[in-house]
Amino acid sequence: METNETSVASLSLADKITAFMRKWAWLGASIVGLLAICFLFGDLFKYKDALKAVHYVHLWDYFNGTYKLDWTIIATLALLVFGIALSPFKKFGEGFPIASALSYLLAVCFLILSREFFVESNNLDVTMQYGIALSAAFAAFGAILSIVASYEKVPVTIEDMAEEAMLVALAFGLNFLKIPVGATGGSINLQMLPLMVIALRRGPARGFVAGGLVFGLLTCFTDGYGFVTYPFDYLIGFGSVAVMGFFGKAVLKPGQKNYSLKGEILILVAGILTTLVRFTGSTASSMIVYSYTFVEAVAYNALYIPVSGAVATIALMALYGPLCRVNSAFPVQSPRVLLAK
Repeated sequence: METNETSVASLSLADKITAFMRKWAWLGASIVGLLAICFLFGDLFKYKDALKAVHYVHLWDYFNGTYKLDWTIIATLALLVFGIALSPFKKFGEGFPIASALSYLLAVCFLILSREFFVESNNLDVTMQYGIALSAAFAAFGAILSIVASYEKVPVTIEDMAEEAMLVALAFGLNFLKIPVGATGGSINLQMLPLMVIALRRGPARGFVAGGLVFGLLTCFTDGYGFVTYPFDYLIGFGSVAVMGFFGKAVLKPGQKNYSLKGEILILVAGILTTLVRFTGSTASSMIVYSYTFVEAVAYNALYIPVSGAVATIALMALYGPLCRVNSAFPVQSPRVLLAK
């Protein structure tokens, strides 16, 4: 009897913690994002001049003319501010915290790229300092909290699970039908297509989970390049399909059963943005994992990611009409409708 009571009490405590996290994770994400910005005011880089004197680089040095203004630092600041600004809007839809999470993750990528750009701009031997490391760590934590904030406790039907499982399985199968490019895992294939369909029909949050978490983990473990490649090549790389989810309601309108010019244009725009996010993540991964320079990383990833993105986007545009008919026959019910039932 005592064991049962303890078990019930434990479950109740777990439920309370879960509910608290879902309710206030957005606030935690905002606070963590502010901390990420604060650490950018610490030491960013260190280098020695010709006289062997040690110099530390700070954020304000970019703006007072000491060093050439670096677009990666500007992009990082903009993405962190964007992530913070989007966090409180969870009540308007799950897409807001997912957009916040993607902003934080991209900020991490640009922080990693910033050293390379500083070296190229100033021709110095530079090492990263705690400001970059802690800012990247807090930005990554902000992304995790934003993902938690996007979680909605809603019923998931058998049809939902079956559809997403089949599409993830299809993407996993397409991962083996590929044209290899280079020696570090690049390939041209259609694996992004089923993931894009999930995001279009289910929204950015489900798209991110299906692409970045489920499919990303599966392919990371089976590709054999090590878990160290997961955060940028897989979580950001395939989680990028969440971008497609932001266009879902405009592309797949209720009752629409055929192609439309507007829908085709939106798919094209969404496909380009999705590919750019994936390209950014993989470029950062190439620099971290394989020690490529920025130019080498861009050149390598440009061999296959834009091509794969274009192939998947064109295929989705070709299948747009049939997808509209499928969506009309089997519409996805909103969380509010499911909760009402």
